[in-house]
Amino acid sequence: MLGGALKEARMELGLTQAFVAYKVNVSESLVKEWERGKRFIQDAMKPVLARKIDCGKFYMALKSLVTGGVSSPELDGPMVDKHRNIAVDKAVEEMLEAVEAIKNQKTLLYAPPELATKETRETIRETILHQSVEALTGIDNMIMWICSDYGISPAELWDMHHRELAEKGYTKERAATRAAR
Repeated sequence: MLGGALKEARMELGLTQAFVAYKVNVSESLVKEWERGKRFIQDAMKPVLARKIDCGKFYMALKSLVTGGVSSPELDGPMVDKHRNIAVDKAVEEMLEAVEAIKNQKTLLYAPPELATKETRETIRETILHQSVEALTGIDNMIMWICSDYGISPAELWDMHHRELAEKGYTKERAATRAAR
């Protein structure tokens, strides 16, 4: 699975297997084996590959693998139009639906969770959370496609965001984040 995503990302970026091998300091034959699914990509190599390849498609596959699918999937089915205009419009549509769901149900969220009934929890799951997950999927795919179209580094984009959050005191900058830069 991840090897296939590596191959797709590599091809999207116009990279050779030899170049990927050089970038991550492994043999070209190992890259071929990863892509064919004959060898697994070692856990320690996954973040190295992610940063060196720096492709939204690979990041999304890696997130899905690491979280067991608890992340936005890459929208790549036959009904998906990946043009950035469509992606932007769809992301905006999904965000507006999520905002509306939150506004309409926010009184449920303001109430103490321990007082929530089974029906209340189901409403929260089916409206607020479901719409929010759909919005996240639209946004994640839009970011991936626009970064690809404009040659923008997803890693640089997220690094900048993490730095801004840490500078504002919203997060603690983690050693892993610093090491990735």
